Amino acid sequence: MKNNSCVKVQKLILVSVLFISSILVNPCFGQKISKYYVTHVNKNSTLYSINTKQKWVNKELKSTFEYDIKYDTSKDSIVINFFFISPKKIKILNLRIQNSIKNIENSTKNLFIDNRKRNLYHYQCTTTFLYKDFKKMFSNEKEITSFYVISNKGENIELIISRKKWQKQQSRLSRIFELISFNKSKK
Repeated sequence: MKNNSCVKVQKLILVSVLFISSILVNPCFGQKISKYYVTHVNKNSTLYSINTKQKWVNKELKSTFEYDIKYDTSKDSIVINFFFISPKKIKILNLRIQNSIKNIENSTKNLFIDNRKRNLYHYQCTTTFLYKDFKKMFSNEKEITSFYVISNKGENIELIISRKKWQKQQSRLSRIFELISFNKSKK
């Protein structure tokens, strides 16, 4: 009896150590990812609304950038709605997403511009990218991805995020993309 209970305790300790170490290696593993997306099931597809909940910044210009993702599984592209806050008035033409491996860029549509608060311009814009290209941008946790807002004057405003925040966001998005792929394969 004693040997059997010792083996059970040893197995329990091993499983606990493996679980805790996996959380330490992957900071998103222990998080509930369902709070970062909402789904709406249609007749022929599923719409995923993904809230990234991270700010990207340009400290030099004191600008911030936040975005959310909409993906309809019946289409090949995603829609990125983004919010750009800057003390500088610009006309946003393109959004570029870039890391050392890949660079994707597309034109933007300005939805709303507001400048009523403290001499800051609040831009709300939208653009689309191919789902497979966007997914690749977030597939490698070591390759930090930057966003660039490109103005009509040719300015490339780089927006960055800390490595720690990048790893959390990359991990979350990768897990959501895995979930999307799994759900698409079931149909």
